[in-house]
Amino acid sequence: MAKCAARKPHRAENCQTIRHMAPVGLCHKKRRAPIARKLYDLTHTVMTRTMNNMKDERGYLDSSVGFLLKQVSHAMRTQFERRLSEYGVTASQWVVLSIVKEGRATSPVEISKLIQIDNTAVTRLIDRLEKKELVERANHPDDRRSVTVRLSVEGEQLYSKLVECSKATNREFLRGVSEEEQAILLSLLHRLAQNISRDESKQSQKAGGK
Repeated sequence: MAKCAARKPHRAENCQTIRHMAPVGLCHKKRRAPIARKLYDLTHTVMTRTMNNMKDERGYLDSSVGFLLKQVSHAMRTQFERRLSEYGVTASQWVVLSIVKEGRATSPVEISKLIQIDNTAVTRLIDRLEKKELVERANHPDDRRSVTVRLSVEGEQLYSKLVECSKATNREFLRGVSEEEQAILLSLLHRLAQNISRDESKQSQKAGGK
C-alpha cells in the first residue's frame, strides 16, 4: 500500500500568510521570499512581546499604544528641541519649514489642514520664521486674497543642518533597533495614520450630510 504523504501547504498559501503579516509586495517575487520570511518572524516576535506585555502585572498603561506613543513622542520632541535651539528654531517651526521645503503645502491654509492646527497659529509660526528671514511670503498667482510661502536663501542653507538634528534624534532613540524592525515600525505607524485619516474623513462626511 502506498504511503499517504501528509499534505503540505501550497506555496501560494504560505505566501498569502506572509503577505498578511509583512509589508505589501514582499511575496510577489520568489527571490524576495527570504526577506518576507524575516519580516514575518520579526512581526511575530513583536506581536508575541505585545501580548506578553498585556498580561504583565505592571498594569494596563504598559500595553497601551496611545500612552506609549505619547511618552516616546514627548521624549523625542524634548531632545529634538534641544538640538534645534542651537539654531533658534522650535519643533513646530521645523515642521512648517519641512512642509514648505518638500512642497506638500505652500499656503497658510494648506499648512493648517496638513498639521491640523488652526490657521491663526500657523500664521504666527510663519510670522516668526519670516522675522528670522527663513521664509518669504509672495502673492498667490491665482488668488490675490491668499499668499504662498517659500524658504528664503537663509532658510535653504539652514534646512540641511536641521535635517541632521532630526536624524541625530532618530538615531538616538532607535539604538538597538535593526533596519528590519524600523521598517516594521514605520509601516505600522503609517497604518495608524491612515486609520486616523479615514476616521476624520468619515466624520467630515457625516457633518456635511447633516
